[in-house]
Amino acid sequence: MDVASHSWRCRSSTVNDTLYVRLLGLTELGFYWDSIFNGTADVVSTDTIKVVDPSSNPEQVFSKENISRAWMELKRRYPLLGARIVADERKEVVEFEVSRKYWSGEEKLGFSGIEDLSFMDVGSPADAYEFSNSLNNGPRQLSQDLLARLYILRQTTDRHVLYVTFHIAHVITDGMANAALRRILIDLISSRSPSMQYDLEDRLYMVRATDALDPNWQLSIPRRRWKRAIGRVMAERRQSVFKGGHTLLRHIDATTPATPAMSCETHITLAPLVSSYIISTCRKNKITFGHAHPVLGQLALARVLHRCRHRGEISEKEWQWRRREPMHNGGPLNVRPFLDKKWLARGGEVELMIAINFFFCTLPFMPSVSESECEADGTPPFSKLLSRERFFYRCKLIKNQTSEFLRHPLFLEIASARLPGRIARVKFTTLHWIQTTGILTKELEDVYRSILAMQDDGRPETNNGDGLVTTHGGSSMGNIDNIVPLNYPLPTTHSLSSRQRAPRIPFSKSTSVADKPPIVLTILDSYTLLHCRPAELYLGATTSRDMLYINVFWDGNVYDSKLVKEWLEEVKNAALWYLGDAQLAKEVAKL
Repeated sequence: MDVASHSWRCRSSTVNDTLYVRLLGLTELGFYWDSIFNGTADVVSTDTIKVVDPSSNPEQVFSKENISRAWMELKRRYPLLGARIVADERKEVVEFEVSRKYWSGEEKLGFSGIEDLSFMDVGSPADAYEFSNSLNNGPRQLSQDLLARLYILRQTTDRHVLYVTFHIAHVITDGMANAALRRILIDLISSRSPSMQYDLEDRLYMVRATDALDPNWQLSIPRRRWKRAIGRVMAERRQSVFKGGHTLLRHIDATTPATPAMSCETHITLAPLVSSYIISTCRKNKITFGHAHPVLGQLALARVLHRCRHRGEISEKEWQWRRREPMHNGGPLNVRPFLDKKWLARGGEVELMIAINFFFCTLPFMPSVSESECEADGTPPFSKLLSRERFFYRCKLIKNQTSEFLRHPLFLEIASARLPGRIARVKFTTLHWIQTTGILTKELEDVYRSILAMQDDGRPETNNGDGLVTTHGGSSMGNIDNIVPLNYPLPTTHSLSSRQRAPRIPFSKSTSVADKPPIVLTILDSYTLLHCRPAELYLGATTSRDMLYINVFWDGNVYDSKLVKEWLEEVKNAALWYLGDAQLAKEVAKL
């Protein structure tokens, strides 16, 4: 395909409307098939906000009129919020479709005919969390005609407090886009400024598929073909080394890939003093917490597995096998900085679209000690398990693998080369699931059978090809306050303000006191919940309010919740031991 294939084109509809359509890009197509599989990868994000300005009436700030106005402006700024996805009967041609009437507000209901903004009451933060969690584990509230919804939860015990919950299909969003949505909406609610005027064609131009934003389109056709061919070869070579691996104890069988996940989440929060010390230690050793993140997960897993062995939950044969296996991790990569520079200059860093790829890294086998060196419950002391020197050596292995990949001149070609394989895997898994429900159409039945014919044994793969088992997925978002400030409205001169047509990151902190408006709203708390994939185990981390948050998402059908929480506790313990100090560990133990 050429760049025009992923550009928006205009066509008329039968209801005196103008429709804009474009093909989904490769990354989008993978998440499209995810979404069909019972909403896999859907994202739910909730911000707890509070009116703190004594002169502001919360009934006015949180009125339906004010929030509806802000939501309408947000949808005009980000047209994919009101888009739908259409496909042919075999789902081989898949396109976004945007209605001018709905985008402009002339039509109040979109393609689904369902209101995308809902108001309801809750009694407590726990009720708000339970509602957010139900969006991923109950009947799906999104569809291909409704890719995003906004829920406003009013706390009955305190009218100054509101919960803002986005429910969005991953096909139109990623971490940077989620941050932009949250920031812009809260800024619009707090500022109550006159709506900005937008041009639909201009806004659509900014949300082309990443395939069309590749800087290599400027090269000649032969040159592009050569780079893609070399990228495929290098991607295959990279993938060939990712074999084997192991993870937490789990229950997995032939039915697992076609069984929708039971999405679970838990998290821990480290105090500001502890968090500051940990981040400072990372800086002193010239790594980020993201580089330490997989190593902490590995050491935590080692401690848990030593105890499992002590309890007789792992046979000696399995234990010896695990001791020799490499350990692989994977996660999303933000590719926006590598895309078209003109697009970036116009605000591409914070557009509502998906602009990620995937990265895998490998660590040596997990550290282990003899039973005689373990504590009474089978726990190996960190001092015996791995020295601090070797810990930082492993962190730098991750850093070097990441840097080597990102700095490679064919980074985009290598990263993109694996996407067709991902699409094929998730497409087969999704069709297999639909087939088990008995609702596979004749056309999709033909597609499913053609894929089956290419399988050796007719069963879906349970791993990411070639026997690969990832220890866990994950990512570290860094200091989220840099992209979602805590207090609103933002000064109009702030580079991330809703009044800026081309927001920029990092934002400037040089705003003068005279430009700062009174603080109306502040964010008290935030969390994100993922609709997990089957057998997913995902370790995340962010920093906010000077505190380090570490969370884990997992498929409750596959992993034991008690064991996952035990693992997360060990991630914290490893962070304190290797990145903190003994006194910090003692103080945290008292909490």
